Amino acid sequence: MVHSLEQQPRVPEPALVRSAVVSVTAIIAIVFNINVELGWLDSVLAIYAGIAPLVAGYLIRRKVVPEKIANFREQRALFTEPPNRVA
Repeated sequence: MVHSLEQQPRVPEPALVRSAVVSVTAIIAIVFNINVELGWLDSVLAIYAGIAPLVAGYLIRRKVVPEKIANFREQRALFTEPPNRVA
């Protein structure tokens, strides 16, 4: 089986998302000189933490092929005639 070293799309960890949201919110608060309550952030990130594994599973499942099917596809590719080229 041929393995690819391509970078696969990743779903970021909730801690990374939290730090990004807090940083952006803090920068906006400093620029506009306002006080921001971040109590809503825990609720949003709790939802994200619940959904992130489902999204990651979906992205992973699309790229994973059972070995039997992968072997069949590889054998079919090896023994299939190349398409005719029109000059």
